[in-house]
Amino acid sequence: MTAVNDIAILYELNKTLEQMENLEQLYAKAVEKLGESLLFDFIAIFMLNPEEKLEMKSMTGVEVKVQKKGKTIKKELFKKEFQDRQLKIYQRKDKKEILQHFFQFINLQKIAIVPFITKNLLIGFLCVGTRKDAFTDDEKLLLEACAFSINFAITNLIIKEELLQQNLKLQTIAKNIRHDFANDLQSIGMTVELLLTTELSDEQNKFIRLLKNAKDSAVRRLQKFKELKNEFEKEISLPFGLNLEN
Repeated sequence: MTAVNDIAILYELNKTLEQMENLEQLYAKAVEKLGESLLFDFIAIFMLNPEEKLEMKSMTGVEVKVQKKGKTIKKELFKKEFQDRQLKIYQRKDKKEILQHFFQFINLQKIAIVPFITKNLLIGFLCVGTRKDAFTDDEKLLLEACAFSINFAITNLIIKEELLQQNLKLQTIAKNIRHDFANDLQSIGMTVELLLTTELSDEQNKFIRLLKNAKDSAVRRLQKFKELKNEFEKEISLPFGLNLEN
């Protein structure tokens, strides 16, 4: 592989990943794209689920039998193995315990595993296998670069979803506040209007006028709050290209 070819592979991979709308689509397309570009016998993406099980999300190649249903990881083993966040190379004959979390059967000479790490959390892996006796240094660098791009795209989609959910919660809270505030103001306003139709002392009329003025001011502030919120939602620029108006 030449440097120019490597750059072309990364460019096409990133261009593809930018178009992904959900994680499952991303896993499938990333492996598909790498399978078209890289001369390896096996490529797969594995991710940890909330139950701390390792699941194969997408793969190409027929030289292995993976743990498709997922296997609960040994946390200390994985922490120790990937503490340095670096690519790891394994030989089939070594029969490393960690490989048993990924595969039931391997018919490849070498397996390269690159961790995906987001916010200091180990979330998954890019796994690549070959019948050759070794990965070249250039191949290792390219795998690390591809894994970085996939990791970034995964993080991007996760954060997009978090931002979307947070925004929906914020909208619900703001809506409830406006609704409750408006109801309270309406009750105050009705009470003031009723009181003004009764006989009151000068002192009581003074307090009623103060209360009415406060109510009118609160109504104006509520309207201003609505206008500011609408303006904010119209002009907000969220990171990672997420547009909430669409």
